Amino acid sequence: MLAAATEEDREQIYRIRHQVYASELGQHVENEAGELRDRLDEFNTYVVAKIAGKVVGFVSITPPGE
Repeated sequence: MLAAATEEDREQIYRIRHQVYASELGQHVENEAGELRDRLDEFNTYVVAKIAGKVVGFVSITPPGE
């Protein structure tokens, strides 16, 4: 299923980003919260792919000017 991300989906996205970019790739420092957020999250729109209610993929869309 493809859909616009809900607040719950966003929480999953932040955890996925931390897992990939901090834990696996080491591009960011791991943190106790286990979440990776940035200032663009205030503006980004996310589209998520879900299987059985779990986020399995996502795309972020940043509007022009941000």
